[in-house]
Amino acid sequence: MANKSSPSDRLNEYISRKPPTVALLTLYRNMGFGAGALCLVLLLGIGQMKSESTAALTVSAFSASFALPLWVLLGITYEFYKVLGERSYEHLGTSFFRTFVLLIAMFGGLGLAGATGGIIYHLEPGAIWSFGASLLIASFGQVWFHSRLARWWFAPEGPGSSHSGPSAP
Repeated sequence: MANKSSPSDRLNEYISRKPPTVALLTLYRNMGFGAGALCLVLLLGIGQMKSESTAALTVSAFSASFALPLWVLLGITYEFYKVLGERSYEHLGTSFFRTFVLLIAMFGGLGLAGATGGIIYHLEPGAIWSFGASLLIASFGQVWFHSRLARWWFAPEGPGSSHSGPSAP
């Protein structure tokens, strides 16, 4: 029976089945801690501007305060797997883990975007349109890139052409 899923779905499945490396877990951990550090930097910057308190700075402060612990949680989550070692890596492929990480990253990302957007609006209200447009372009660009990569990967002459299903080599 032929696989009816889209190339993008097949690529996601293929990637999620590949065993992680310590380097990849370190990268994900550092991304979580780095985003948390960025939230802290934004909060410190807002604290310096607080004498000019505006609604935009208030939104930024609440957004960064919301996102900071989520990003730290994401970093800590990946650190657990690094400490536990290869025997724990199977858990990384569970639907629980993937949903957990997706939710943490999604809400953390929204908080970070809100914090950044609030500061941009405070500095120059018209610039928020540029930020919003850039977020949309980046989002659509990522989806477009993933789609093109998946089509290339599973093309008849592509590296994934011999993989009919989601399993990794």
